[in-house]
Amino acid sequence: MSTPLIPQPVTEHLSAIGARLKSVRKSAKISRQKLSEQSGVSARHIAQLETGGANISIGVLRHLCGALKMDWQSLVALPHQISSPANQGGPHEDLRRMIDALSSDQAAKAIALLEPLREESRNHSAGIALIGLRGAGKTTLGQKLARERNIPFVQLSKRVEELSGLTTDQIFSLGGQDLYRRLEKDAVETQIASGDACVFETTGGIVANPQTFNRVLEAFRCIWLAADPEDHMNRVIEQGDMRPMSGMNHAMDHLKALLDERRDDYARAHFHLETSGRPIDDLIENLTGWLDLSGN
Repeated sequence: MSTPLIPQPVTEHLSAIGARLKSVRKSAKISRQKLSEQSGVSARHIAQLETGGANISIGVLRHLCGALKMDWQSLVALPHQISSPANQGGPHEDLRRMIDALSSDQAAKAIALLEPLREESRNHSAGIALIGLRGAGKTTLGQKLARERNIPFVQLSKRVEELSGLTTDQIFSLGGQDLYRRLEKDAVETQIASGDACVFETTGGIVANPQTFNRVLEAFRCIWLAADPEDHMNRVIEQGDMRPMSGMNHAMDHLKALLDERRDDYARAHFHLETSGRPIDDLIENLTGWLDLSGN
């Protein structure tokens, strides 16, 4: 039997370090790519570290801890040292000491009060999703918001095409709207499973599939971008894409009916922003202010 290159206790320690690194990164809502850019450590090496598959050098340790603004001792501490008050500090240890000083009943009440915060931290980890009809400003605002927050901008329609290997027109030709909605659901799940926070531009009709829309509401902070019907129409025309309106004599009436039909679903978003008649910098400031207040 071959001897492992890394003794088992060391392997366990590396796994603990990796799990701790991933937990801190996730809590800070930083993707591997963003951490790579901030630390100078490759995203591939970070992935290896997080799974316990690589040793961590002093240089890499300094760069990662500097980017994450954390004390390096807390990252490399042995598992039995994590719970030791002598080896920890900061607000987490203060909180631990406070709870330790409470009676059982008091501790139970404290945990009940903190539970909503824990649930909030679990939710919306995938980033920010923009919903609304085409022409609301999702692409323009989404790209600028992604740059402001230094996270990727991802378009659901593009992800559907990438994952299926088909264009949107080909998908509709092969299986119509039912096939598109199934592929759309798969693309949403793939994006959530990636674990990388992003600004996610959804399709206007995502609300037509309640299961998929519910997943977006659970995983993302959802922002409904809305505009006057005339602005919706003018922006679509400026984009040179009249596909949703082709062959229709009463396009504006159809657009208004579609807005009315989907209004209640769009209103389930966590934030509502009217884009008509407002400069983009003003809209970005409004969005950023709300995201900061809501802890994103």
